[in-house]
Amino acid sequence: MKEKLILFTFLTIFSLITTPIIKNNSLIIPTNNGLITYQVQKGDSLWDIALKYDSNDIENFLFEAKKLNNLDNSAIFEDQILIIP
Repeated sequence: MKEKLILFTFLTIFSLITTPIIKNNSLIIPTNNGLITYQVQKGDSLWDIALKYDSNDIENFLFEAKKLNNLDNSAIFEDQILIIP
């Protein structure tokens, strides 16, 4: 019984530490190198993501996001991880 309690406690703490930060109903995943990544959700477009992060200069955001993520165009897919400029 004690082992189950220890295992449960460990798994609870582990899941709390490793759960991505939820912001604006989207998954924001901090990285060790200071970059921010975003997990694409169903229905997202690169334009929508640009509006969330940089509404002042969307064209520049799109250009930098494509460059950072080696995208030839604006096509993105659900569960894809993008680096946010």
